[in-house]
Amino acid sequence: MAGNTDWYVAKVPPVIAMGTVTTGNTARDGSGSNFVDIYTTVATGSGGNGFRIERIQIKAIVTTTAGTVRIWLTDTGTVKKLYTEVAVSAVTVSASQPAFEQTIYFDKALKIPPGWTISATTHNSESFNVIVEGAEY
Repeated sequence: MAGNTDWYVAKVPPVIAMGTVTTGNTARDGSGSNFVDIYTTVATGSGGNGFRIERIQIKAIVTTTAGTVRIWLTDTGTVKKLYTEVAVSAVTVSASQPAFEQTIYFDKALKIPPGWTISATTHNSESFNVIVEGAEY
């Protein structure tokens, strides 16, 4: 039987990075505060080639109102750029109603350069866990 030739699965340990966003930031231009850094890739000088994101899961941990969770990319400097927005629906959490949840899948992986950071914000002051799954390469 042939060995596993998929370098990503065979040789690179997975990374699961998490953060919780709680305080609202209504800006879409990278200004304001309350950014939560989820993961910073290894810098080139430290042996990093980048980071492959397979998926990002957004899970509310409270009752939500209509709003948005935003995912940001920051280059090796400090400039934050809006990557995507996820519309959050109003959900009243109960024993029979789970909280809002959405997963963003990247079929061919989103490749982030060395030294970059992925961050998240929420439009409304509601709590969300943001979980990034991928691997350094």
